[in-house]
Amino acid sequence: MHLALLPVLIVVLAYLFRLKEVLAKRDVVAGPQQEKLTFALFGLAVTVMCVGGSLEYLFSHFYPSLPQVLAGILVIVASFRLRVACIRSLGKFWSLHVEMRDGHEFVKTGPFRWMRHPVYFSMILELAGPAIVLGAWYAFIPAIVLFAVALSMRLALEEPALIAKFGEAYVSYMKATPSFIPYRIPR
Repeated sequence: MHLALLPVLIVVLAYLFRLKEVLAKRDVVAGPQQEKLTFALFGLAVTVMCVGGSLEYLFSHFYPSLPQVLAGILVIVASFRLRVACIRSLGKFWSLHVEMRDGHEFVKTGPFRWMRHPVYFSMILELAGPAIVLGAWYAFIPAIVLFAVALSMRLALEEPALIAKFGEAYVSYMKATPSFIPYRIPR
């Protein structure tokens, strides 16, 4: 294998790992799903970044430095580690969709101490990592725009659903905890 293809291989492996994670069966409590469009848009954003970024890399003949590739790998690994921590914190209430279930518990531990929606922060890292590894900023732009559209749609459903489920406790949490960018230390 030509060393110049290593960044593409790294991104393809990350993409396949993420796909395996999405398709994994988990021991969860199923609940009614409010919609599925945002899930598809999130998936499309990641696909645009990984496939489009790989094509951009291959046709641009830009070869990132080793420190740049390593930095991108660190961002990708951080995104996966954060998502795993979120899945562990939510346990049987983890979902790829907006679902409120019977007995749904309000989780404020783990990454949820720092932000209300840490999975979305992990997804930002998941888009940024391949962009850094590949130096594919033209692919990053439509990917992050798609992500932002999906995120705004998702939060417009998820926040009211959480307020309806948990009431004033969630409203207080909203006031004290950033949405998806951890910019302050939890109390």
